[in-house]
Amino acid sequence: MRCESACINRRQAMLGAGALILSASADAAKRPHVRVAASGSYAPYNYFGPDGQLIGMLVDAMALIAPLANAEFEFVDVPWVRGQQMVRSGQLDAFCTTRTRDREAYVDFAPTPLFEEGAVLLYRADDLRAEAVNRIEDLRDFKVGEPFGSGWMREQLDSMNIVHAPDIANLLTMIAARRLDLSVVTIHEAKIALSDSPVAASLKLRDFPAIRSIAFHVGLRKGFPGGGELIGRIDGAIKQIKANGSLHAVVNRYS
Repeated sequence: MRCESACINRRQAMLGAGALILSASADAAKRPHVRVAASGSYAPYNYFGPDGQLIGMLVDAMALIAPLANAEFEFVDVPWVRGQQMVRSGQLDAFCTTRTRDREAYVDFAPTPLFEEGAVLLYRADDLRAEAVNRIEDLRDFKVGEPFGSGWMREQLDSMNIVHAPDIANLLTMIAARRLDLSVVTIHEAKIALSDSPVAASLKLRDFPAIRSIAFHVGLRKGFPGGGELIGRIDGAIKQIKANGSLHAVVNRYS
C-alpha cells in the first residue's frame, strides 16, 4: 500500500511538473518577440562594450521592461537612418527615440517617456554670439548641427538652417572647424562625446533655457500583432520602473 501511495504521489508530481513545463512553454509561445533598431554608436543609450556586447541605458532599461510587459526584446545594430526605414517597412519592430510627426505616421509611441534628458547648448568656447543664445528664435542666425536621422531638431526649429552630421563625434569636429556653429543635445551624450573628443578643449556646453529636456519614447510599428495591447503593457512597465527607482539606477550607472 505504501508503495502504491508513493507511486501515485510520484506520478502526480511528474504530471504536475509536466503541466508547469507546458504552461511555461505556452506562455513563451505567446510572448511577443520585438526586434529593436539600435545604433551601436549612440552612447550612453546603446553602444558596444569592451567585450563586443551591446550595452547602454536603453539596453538595460528594456531588460527591466521585458518581464513586466511579457515581451522579449532583441536589439539589432543598424545605422540609425536605415533602422528607422526598417521599422517603417516592417523589417524591424521598434525603437526608442524622440516623437516627431513623421515617426508617428508609422509607429505607436508609449505615452510615458522612457528617458527625459536635460538639454544643453554645445558650441565653440570662443563664440560670443552663442553665449547670448537663450531662445529658439535666437538660433535663426546660426548653422545648427544635428546627427543624420534625428529629425527632432528639425521639428523643434522648423525652417532654421540645419546641417547634418553622421554622428555626434563628427558634430563636435564640425563645430570646432567652424563648418557649423552649435547644436542642442542631451547632457549625457554631450559629456560622453566630449570626454573622448580631440577637439573638446575648444568647445563649451551650457543649459539652454528654451528647451529644458529631450524626451525619448518607446515606439512600436503600426501593424505589429497585438501592438495596441503590447504598447499599453510597455507603458505600464515604464511607469513601474520609474516609480520603484530601478530606472534611476540604470541612468546613474551610465552617468
